[in-house]
Amino acid sequence: MNRNIQVWNSLSGKFNTTTGKAIDPSAADNIFIAWPPILHVIHRTFPAPQHRKALDYGCGTGGFCRKLHDIGFSVRGIDYAESMIKIAKANS
Repeated sequence: MNRNIQVWNSLSGKFNTTTGKAIDPSAADNIFIAWPPILHVIHRTFPAPQHRKALDYGCGTGGFCRKLHDIGFSVRGIDYAESMIKIAKANS
């Protein structure tokens, strides 16, 4: 297996935000710093996203996909790491 894939697969537990446990600091910067301004721009650009499609390339465990889905997008997530995709599918 490619070394990069092994590394990302090993990080899937850190980015799984659906466990009910405290969010790992590795994921917290995405969720609490990066996502709010990105979601703000998306809301401003697409005030009624129903029936629109979104692709989350590098979706990890699917947290941002779920945010997009919650505001009305039809979302497809793609990721390099199989373990991340397994978590995303289990929580979608």
